[in-house]
Amino acid sequence: MHRADARVKLVLLIALTVALFVVSTWRGLGVLAAVVALALAVSKLPMGVMLRSLIPFYILMAFAVVVNSFTLNPDALATAYGIGGVSAGVFAGAAPIALVGGWHFVPAGMVRSLFYCVRILCMVLASLLVAYSTPATKLTEGLAWFMRPLEHLHVPVDDIALTFTLALRFIPLAFEELQEVKLAQMARGAAFGVGGLYKRVSAWAPVMIPWLVSLYRRASRIATAMDVRAYGLGETRTTLNRLSLRPADAGILGVGLAVCVLPCLLLG
Repeated sequence: MHRADARVKLVLLIALTVALFVVSTWRGLGVLAAVVALALAVSKLPMGVMLRSLIPFYILMAFAVVVNSFTLNPDALATAYGIGGVSAGVFAGAAPIALVGGWHFVPAGMVRSLFYCVRILCMVLASLLVAYSTPATKLTEGLAWFMRPLEHLHVPVDDIALTFTLALRFIPLAFEELQEVKLAQMARGAAFGVGGLYKRVSAWAPVMIPWLVSLYRRASRIATAMDVRAYGLGETRTTLNRLSLRPADAGILGVGLAVCVLPCLLLG
């Protein structure tokens, strides 16, 4: 997983993303989710760190599920069960359940929203897998290799590749720094799980301000390091180790593409 060619990882990431948005059944999504889980297990990456870094995403998923699970107008919703283009599983066609105050619980809406959440979660985990298991220099070289034909149109390929790579690597680093700031505030007596909703949200204010300051400092250090290395002063950039596709990489690419395509054709 870690020694695989960066170009192979990028192609498989794109293929998996497309497959995740093509499949519309829980069986197909389950197969792709199992593939992502297997890849994470093989990589032996720190799963605890990766899962904790997605806590804000869990909150957004929970909000999406709640919003799509209740309605005040079940009559209008009854004619829109097919909206969404994804399967509701055994809850397809289930009638809304009346609650108090005119509210209705919609089983199909809840299952469909879970489908979208699992789909996006798989995509995010796959992106983190590529980011954590591939050095930034290899990612830059791989992206630049794919965009190399655009150089004939005077497109700054190397600059674009470096920008994408920095953005890709900055996401997990930003979440790690967020956890560090949170632990530092907890050591000072901050309580994030005590009190009502307003108090819990307000408790994050001492975390977000130093976290943003830390992000700006990191960006400034990166810019200084690039200036010191005279980045952008030369028109031609060279690389020490040229990319070469090994037979093992070709095998991984073939198997990975097959795994992404088959669920779409057989279970989509």
